[in-house]
Amino acid sequence: MTNVPFISAIIPAYNARRFIGDAIRSVLAQPYGVDLIVVDDGSTDGTSDLVAGFGKDVHLIRLEQNEGLPTALNRGLEQARGSIIGFLDADDTWAPGRGRMEGQLFSRMPDMVALWGRTRIVFLDGETRDGISSPAWPPAFYPALGSMLIRRTVFDRLGQFDPSLRHAQDFDFLARAKEAHVPFHRHEDIVLTWRRHAMNMTNNVKRDRDYLASAIRHALQRRRAAAF
Repeated sequence: MTNVPFISAIIPAYNARRFIGDAIRSVLAQPYGVDLIVVDDGSTDGTSDLVAGFGKDVHLIRLEQNEGLPTALNRGLEQARGSIIGFLDADDTWAPGRGRMEGQLFSRMPDMVALWGRTRIVFLDGETRDGISSPAWPPAFYPALGSMLIRRTVFDRLGQFDPSLRHAQDFDFLARAKEAHVPFHRHEDIVLTWRRHAMNMTNNVKRDRDYLASAIRHALQRRRAAAF
């Protein structure tokens, strides 16, 4: 256990009282201790009170107003103590034993900087299926940030999430990682359960397309700048 790197998990939350308890328990149940940080992004539904009920096992950061998902993630990064960083949406869950399994992979391969596992999609009506895991990079369906564990050194190199991209910050970060030739080690174990329901942020297709278009423009601008 002493050779397993210390993992920090960051859960951004906005009006997530209905689901976040399961997310927190899935992290606290990991066999090796995880530095768990919950960033309440200005919730008005009592999310912070529920999180505070978990006591000292959870580091709770309360933002006075809703500042957006990238800002919440960045606040978590600033407080994370681990050498490995993981993420989890407040309505999703980590797979049992994930921390031990992937922590041991990092321990055995000290040059590896990022891991990417598979995602199980669970619909609240009870239907389940394994997520798509593409060998291409960038994949046709880019993986959920919650399905990755990333060394802190990658963020030291690439910087934090872009706060102007409130719903495409993950695409932008992965695009920057690709441009910097950050290698992701892909494996076939399911590490994340993505719970689909009517309140998912990704249900607003038009908004997501607008932010995705902005992220693509940023990537093109970086490439043009690098060409000169």
